[in-house]
Amino acid sequence: MILSTTVLDWRIDGGRRIYDKTNGDTYLLNFNNMAEVQTHSSGSWMYYFDNRNDRRDRGAYLKCSSTPAQIITASDVDPTSDTLTLPVFPKDDQTATAVNETIMLNQLSRAWAHVNGTACYVVYTEDGWDTKRVLCDITLAALETLIGI
Repeated sequence: MILSTTVLDWRIDGGRRIYDKTNGDTYLLNFNNMAEVQTHSSGSWMYYFDNRNDRRDRGAYLKCSSTPAQIITASDVDPTSDTLTLPVFPKDDQTATAVNETIMLNQLSRAWAHVNGTACYVVYTEDGWDTKRVLCDITLAALETLIGI
């Protein structure tokens, strides 16, 4: 259900805007948010949606290092739990005490390491069309372990 992969290119708005922090960064991506996965010389390309429940969300062009076969294999791995309890820093303040927040695993859209490597950002969908980005007091590797990938 969740794939850990290196993102090589990520373009939104028809390629006019590029996510700055994606060249060679590791991301956790939700398989359910992927569409039209195709083979690329360096892995795969696809359209990726932050919120698959929002019909207004246009898929972003994403190129990653994982092959389509690796993506399919990752999608078949059962997670250790359907929920995630994450220690979230209020207002992204790493000096504050983290507060536990529970989300459904299928709501997770993407996650990536904070620049200092001691925390990670998580984007998930809330009820309806809302997406939320939070800074968690957990490393990306620890989040992978928590999910069971």
